[in-house]
Amino acid sequence: MKQYEVTGVKAGFSPGMILNLTDEQYQPRAHLLKKMGKEKYEVISRVEFKNGEKIGVIKGEVAKVDLLDLDKPQEDKPLANMSKDELVEAAKMLLSDVDESELNKLKKEELIELIEAGQDVEDETPLEEMTREALIELATELDQDLDGKALSGLKDAEIIALIESMNEEGE
Repeated sequence: MKQYEVTGVKAGFSPGMILNLTDEQYQPRAHLLKKMGKEKYEVISRVEFKNGEKIGVIKGEVAKVDLLDLDKPQEDKPLANMSKDELVEAAKMLLSDVDESELNKLKKEELIELIEAGQDVEDETPLEEMTREALIELATELDQDLDGKALSGLKDAEIIALIESMNEEGE
């Protein structure tokens, strides 16, 4: 996880990202986020934070334009240097459906393997489950030349097809 602090007036985070937030940060933005576990939220529509707020990015990359309003990320220390308790906390954060008592039974090496495997798992929201607003925002982020207002005249299935074609071109 990368830990950021907003140093500009505000900074935004894009749909599909997984953030580590406090309940106080989540509550006023609940309509823009999907709760995935304790202090773990998926961005369903662009969400912004004001100067001084600290945000953990569990999954996803911050848009270059928003990096201008964030301090350099504080990287977590390497897994091998973490205590067993820190590894259990990291595993809980990453894998919200895992029981803490089961994690405590694992050896340090097993926890590291579990965390590394969990970091590789793609758990993005399928395009078909995204809100119309999130689809339009994602499309305009993938192609800066697209006009969100023009996209609003398309059907959801057409926007999804456009996003999928842009993803295929990018691969």
